[in-house]
Amino acid sequence: ETKENSGRIRSWQTFYNIMSTLIEKRLAICEKCELYKETQFGPVCNSSKYINKEGKTSFLPKEGYVKGCSCLVEKKAANVDSHCVAGFW
Repeated sequence: ETKENSGRIRSWQTFYNIMSTLIEKRLAICEKCELYKETQFGPVCNSSKYINKEGKTSFLPKEGYVKGCSCLVEKKAANVDSHCVAGFW
């Protein structure tokens, strides 16, 4: 193993650790959210509800509320470029 390869491996390990931590934090936030819904396809952001910044929900659109995005939570949490529509992460 060369010094260059060793550096690459450490870089990938660091990247993996950072991403794993990011994903874990995002999923923990989602699991506590009122829009989190278990389905046969895995957890989703419930698009039948609306939520505000304080975490209050509604089945009807209201000012200051956003609709759940219907994402597959685990997939979205793993995408570094994604963000929560409600602004929780």
